[in-house]
Amino acid sequence: MKKIIHQSSVIVTLLSSGTTLICCAIPAILVLLGAGSTVAALVGVFPQLVWLSEHKAWLFGFGGVMLVTSRYLSLRPASCPIDPVLSENCRQTQRWSGVLWWISAVLYLIGLGVAYVLPVLIS
Repeated sequence: MKKIIHQSSVIVTLLSSGTTLICCAIPAILVLLGAGSTVAALVGVFPQLVWLSEHKAWLFGFGGVMLVTSRYLSLRPASCPIDPVLSENCRQTQRWSGVLWWISAVLYLIGLGVAYVLPVLIS
């Protein structure tokens, strides 16, 4: 059961850190590069982007909580079965969970930097 909870938390962590990029980092980088009309077209096609950017504090808060929770669960991995095939699959899943966690953490930090640090540096 703990293994299923850990794997689910890694997936939710990856999705929540990805939303920080969608809401804040990608539009800000496009505007910074002079592609403001692209952002306007994206908002026209996907008006939900405005709602996401209006609630970015909640997105980053939820993403941070999921990162911490997932990391806590990964520090105490579930024991793997004795069967060699199942044991190898279990260890491979644990390795992939670690890789996905680090990808999530990098995406989260990029989004955090663009949403909160970059505006302070520019102004």
